[in-house]
Amino acid sequence: MLALSGLHWLVMTDFGPHGVGAPDPAATWDDALDQLAAAADEDRPARVFRLDFNTPAMTEVTDEAWRGLEDRLAGMAA
Repeated sequence: MLALSGLHWLVMTDFGPHGVGAPDPAATWDDALDQLAAAADEDRPARVFRLDFNTPAMTEVTDEAWRGLEDRLAGMAA
């Protein structure tokens, strides 16, 4: 069950005629990067949003997520 407090990240994919798909919001940044990597592996466009259930606010952080994923891959290659 999703706890509706604090920060979560939502990775939304499949922006097409069949609607938008999204797994449960990720409770950690690393989980969000895992979901983004899975979408990229399947050639699905994805957007990442930061959800703050305390305020409430939703902010797109797709660019930051891609940089985080690139940093993770660079660290694995080193």
